Amino acid sequence: MDALTPKGLAQSLVGKHEQFIQKYSEELGAGERVSVLMEKRDQLRHWIVDGKSKDKNVKALAVVEEEIKKIEDSGLLKPASYYKTLKEKISEHEKSRDYWVSRGKEVGST
Repeated sequence: MDALTPKGLAQSLVGKHEQFIQKYSEELGAGERVSVLMEKRDQLRHWIVDGKSKDKNVKALAVVEEEIKKIEDSGLLKPASYYKTLKEKISEHEKSRDYWVSRGKEVGST
């Protein structure tokens, strides 16, 4: 096994933080998708009650509700506090990644 150099350690840590950022970002994206779908569902319901393009909106509402149901049934839907924590984790990993990127540059230049 090769000896671990300071630059190699920095690069390894940057890669790990990138993996976490990607994983958490994908999960956060799914949560944001559900939020958008729920807002769309509420708007469509409002338009249906108001009688605006009722047939078109009823069909669109059925599609949106089906998509929400799929996500709920898959168990991917989490509480809002979970997504807030994910945002914080992403931010922390971005800070750490940026730190190790700069450290890698410093170590590599010496």
